[in-house]
Amino acid sequence: MNEYMAPEQDVVVYSRVRLARNFADTPFMSAMDDNMAKRNVDRVTDYIAQTPNGSDFERLAIKDLTASERSSLVERRLISYDTLKRENWSVALISSDEALSIMINEDDHIRIQGKLPGLQLEKAGELAFQIEKALSSRGDMAFDTQWGYLTASPTNVGTAMRAAAILHLPALMATGQINQISQAIARLGMSMRGLYAADCDAMCAMYQISNQTTLGRSEDDILRSLTAAALQVAGHERAVRDNMSANDKIGLTDRLMRSVGTLKYARIMPAREFMTRVSDLRMAAAMKLVNISLDEVDKLIVEMQPATIEVSLPSAKDQRAQDISRQNRIMEALKDV
Repeated sequence: MNEYMAPEQDVVVYSRVRLARNFADTPFMSAMDDNMAKRNVDRVTDYIAQTPNGSDFERLAIKDLTASERSSLVERRLISYDTLKRENWSVALISSDEALSIMINEDDHIRIQGKLPGLQLEKAGELAFQIEKALSSRGDMAFDTQWGYLTASPTNVGTAMRAAAILHLPALMATGQINQISQAIARLGMSMRGLYAADCDAMCAMYQISNQTTLGRSEDDILRSLTAAALQVAGHERAVRDNMSANDKIGLTDRLMRSVGTLKYARIMPAREFMTRVSDLRMAAAMKLVNISLDEVDKLIVEMQPATIEVSLPSAKDQRAQDISRQNRIMEALKDV
């Protein structure tokens, strides 16, 4: 049966830390021209290429990508939506394991992201800060002794760090406790919101807990507090799952396994239905009701998103063809489950 490969992975899907930085000798994005934007790209890409792991990064110029390829990068959480706003200037550097991505000429000159499975905020932060330290050797970053790192958005001034833990909370969702948890998180100075569109939240039960404050607190303090909050929410989710199982284990198992059966044997799978079914599959995997790892389930969630399906199967042009192709991929992934 499956074993958890990362800390708290039964509830915490992944951890992400993003750093915003701007070169001190270059105007902010709103005042830049084409030459300055190109200089930013050359400055970052040339240096990354010279590092020991430079060959691990793929360089993607946003202007050279199709609309589906751009959307797929956003779906896979490798770039932000803001990276697409300046398509002629923006470039993404993405490591082969997708644990690191560097967005150049987004809202800020540089956005560095570390991303790891499970609850690993401090390690994800270490990945991002290693790149930040290396890039700082290529030029001073915009920094004020009173305010900290200066950014395009005043809300990021200070540490200029946005960290997030993404949690799968189907039990809290089913029992109507999400709003209560969200309010408790807000009182801690953090925010909790659905990871996907509002109409999907009730289906896939994926939520993001992130820091609201970047000023007046150290990076370590923010990451420790966020980790503690994620642990508390994860513990509450497990307790509710246990209670649901204790009260009606057969009923809970029946509901989850009906979704597993649909995923295994259906022939057409629309994206919206998939998100409902795969949420049940992930809960079943976490409860060790099915023989599939959480890594495999989380990979399936990403790869079955609409734009990512379209990129991987360019011949599937219409919606029906994509829904059929999605189900074929799902059946192959679950053939041994």
